[in-house]
Amino acid sequence: MRANRLMNDEHPSRWQLSTQDLHARHSELVEMLEDITRLTSDWVWSLSRDFRITFISDRLFDSCGILPDRVIGKKLPEIGRFVASSGAPLLPELGKPFRDLSFEIPAADGSVRYLLFSGLPVYSRDTGEFLGVRGIGRDVTDRMTAEKSSKLLASAIDELSEAFCLYGPNDEFVLCNKRFREINEPLGEIVGPGGTFSDFVKGLVDFGLAPEAVGRESEWIAERMARHENPSQPFEVSRQNGLCFLIHEEKLADGSTATMTTDITTRRDMEQALKESVRRHQTFMADVAHQLRTPLAVLSANLDTMEDKAIAESLRGDVQALSRMVEGLLAETKVEDLEIGSNDRADLALIVRSVAAYLGAEAIKRKRSFEVIAPDDPVLVWGRTQALEQGVRLLVENALEHTPENSVVCIKVTDEPAIYIEDHGAPIPDDAKDRIFTLGLRADQRGESQRQGLSAVRRIADAHGAEVGVKEGAKRSNVFFLRFPS
Repeated sequence: MRANRLMNDEHPSRWQLSTQDLHARHSELVEMLEDITRLTSDWVWSLSRDFRITFISDRLFDSCGILPDRVIGKKLPEIGRFVASSGAPLLPELGKPFRDLSFEIPAADGSVRYLLFSGLPVYSRDTGEFLGVRGIGRDVTDRMTAEKSSKLLASAIDELSEAFCLYGPNDEFVLCNKRFREINEPLGEIVGPGGTFSDFVKGLVDFGLAPEAVGRESEWIAERMARHENPSQPFEVSRQNGLCFLIHEEKLADGSTATMTTDITTRRDMEQALKESVRRHQTFMADVAHQLRTPLAVLSANLDTMEDKAIAESLRGDVQALSRMVEGLLAETKVEDLEIGSNDRADLALIVRSVAAYLGAEAIKRKRSFEVIAPDDPVLVWGRTQALEQGVRLLVENALEHTPENSVVCIKVTDEPAIYIEDHGAPIPDDAKDRIFTLGLRADQRGESQRQGLSAVRRIADAHGAEVGVKEGAKRSNVFFLRFPS
């Protein structure tokens, strides 16, 4: 029976004791065993011949918060359960040697601790009678929890709707998810162990999966590799079958590169459809505005020949309002396509003088005048001169329309840099000061202070990163402003 005491024919080393006296040797061995039991991180336990717990170390309390005395006399299945690798319950034959059997035990706080139990049957040296089982238990809860979390994370990554791929520090393939494999199915084993990112990029070109590379294959490969080696902002890539992806790459601390690829084909198609719709809308607005210009000019000229001057003057105001509306529509269509280069500069002082000169005759005709206050030196801002002139002219025309006869419209340029245009028209209510910069809205419900064409001013301001608005000035005047980034 002695052979049964050994597990897998492994022979333990002999302890060297300090005495030859049998009683002293026994005491020394007991003390040694107790020290090892206290110091080892494993559980130490023993069972009687009917497999009831006769001893269990204090690790039970350390791990589970259960006092050892509470389990003495119980069988192992009464305090936990053995489980197979499949997770199903297992009833091991404890009378034979066993190693690293999974054992789960509920802790006092309701959690579950996971252990690996190993045991040896014990027999009497004299009679060979079975006396019980001695064993150890290794707590692997942290490892099991980490493995479960890792599997859960891997499963979540694999089910992502986005394509995910990870390349190691030397750009060797590490892992990818199901969506990535689907997109790159024609590449076969290139997307797998042994492959590199360089192989992947070249494969895209060789298999015709990168339409943008056609005719410039080497350049495209070099550009893609450069983006991969020094990732910054997300970028778009066109792929086979009209697909379009947004790619976000990130360098990890160990030098690995994680790639997240989002399918934006539908979004791109919607954006293109929207742009086409906006373009048609702009074309329609421009056509309508151009068609109205000529009859309005003819109508304005005919008013000068009317005998009833009072009626003519009344109609002239309506014609002028329509003309401003038409000009506002034209301004809207031009602003939609406004692009400002990084080197574009505009002089605010020059712009306000130009606008004042252009509208000077109109102001005199309406019995108004301008006061222009601007520095002699240029006040430069980032922007397009023509677009800013258009915006300032719309503000000044509205000021001329709404300020009373024999009054002054003040146009001022400051070093903020900013432009202020002050008129003495009817005060604009606070709740309308923002709405007047919306297409088609008026300053009040009675139509007494109609302000049209100003939505184009806001668009021009937004394109230049400027702030547009209106505030109350001295003597309840209206002060429109354009404030630019310094």
